[in-house]
Amino acid sequence: LLPRIFRKLGKSVLRILKRELQNLQDKNVLIEIESEIDKNLINALNNISTSNEDLAWDWFCCRRLNTSDLRKIGVRYNINSDDEARRMLIDFLKLIHYLNYNSLLLLIDEFEYLLEQRTKAIQYLEHFRDLYTLVNEESSRNKEKKLANLFILFAGTAESFEKIEELGPSARP
Repeated sequence: LLPRIFRKLGKSVLRILKRELQNLQDKNVLIEIESEIDKNLINALNNISTSNEDLAWDWFCCRRLNTSDLRKIGVRYNINSDDEARRMLIDFLKLIHYLNYNSLLLLIDEFEYLLEQRTKAIQYLEHFRDLYTLVNEESSRNKEKKLANLFILFAGTAESFEKIEELGPSARP
């Protein structure tokens, strides 16, 4: 899901976020960003609009980079597990919060296609439920709520929601 989010946002949005981060003047906010957000995310973002932009973009899209390419963009690891991707999404939500964005909306269109196979459908629904829980837990840990909201909107036919009911209690949101 994370690489798809970044691909949909595109390089142009990452360029805007980089520029906004560089233009931040409030030292307290900059200190908070440095202490709260994974430095690898910041370093990759800072490489957008540079000669290393393609490498940074590959990193955001969770493509595997070799060690020398990781060093070029100041990143220590590839995002190659679900846990790392979830952690990076949380840090991204923190970053956009600090840049004065309130929320990120994920629109899952044609939702019915995710429900074609029973086993996969339950896995997808569990994945979205886990993501929702993770964001809520992270948000509740911080009294000042320094995390942008994540909204997930599923769009599909009426039959798709009937299919969810047919999957049983483990699939219900």
